[in-house]
Amino acid sequence: MHTYILSGILYCGNCGSKMIGVCEGKKGNWTGYRCKKKASSGISACNMRNVSASKIEDATFKDVIKLFLVPQNVRIIFQRIKEILDRSESQIQKEFNKIESEIKEIEESIKRYTEGFEKGLLDAVYFSERNNIQMKEKEKYERKKNNLSIKMEEINDDIIYFYQFKKYLYNIKLSAENRFLNDTLVKRNILRTLIRGEIIKKITILTPRLAKIKYDIEDQLTEKIINYKSRVKSINIGISNKYII
Repeated sequence: MHTYILSGILYCGNCGSKMIGVCEGKKGNWTGYRCKKKASSGISACNMRNVSASKIEDATFKDVIKLFLVPQNVRIIFQRIKEILDRSESQIQKEFNKIESEIKEIEESIKRYTEGFEKGLLDAVYFSERNNIQMKEKEKYERKKNNLSIKMEEINDDIIYFYQFKKYLYNIKLSAENRFLNDTLVKRNILRTLIRGEIIKKITILTPRLAKIKYDIEDQLTEKIINYKSRVKSINIGISNKYII
């Protein structure tokens, strides 16, 4: 199953709507992104073509990896990502602990009502109604807890990968032919970490060939045009400062 890593930051340059992941073909083997407005209202609302997921993701990766060729960028990027990952981990842990407390309170309440019923203090109808309500509440919090557990696992994976990638960068020279950087999972993990770290702010599909990427390096926004259907190098159209490459 394809993970649409650019969901949330990929936009249609025609109507401004977000682009959402789609799976098409007889065997569902083509994955891409489609304008959300077009998907909901039809081609009359927006005629932007679907974009191949692999092409736009690979093109984004090829451009974003160049950021790490500038030593100053590396320090800034890693500091930003570390702060955001640490903050995200702390926030999720707080939410997780709060939900666990809620579940514990519900379980204690269920226990009290059960004991009251067994002692003959509550009639069967009332006990059944209260029990059903509390069990549904518990199930709701259990689902939230499971969702947070998944998010926590993702954050932990990002933290582990973050340090692996940092160690890699400081020990091995980046190369377009390097097997590490051509691994699909590696590419997606790097993109996900940079998106989570708000380094990649937004990607806009302009035409069936061109896209615009907006980066944020130390609060300096940079926009670049890339041709995601060829190996043409990106064109810098951003502001001029020492952090732009």
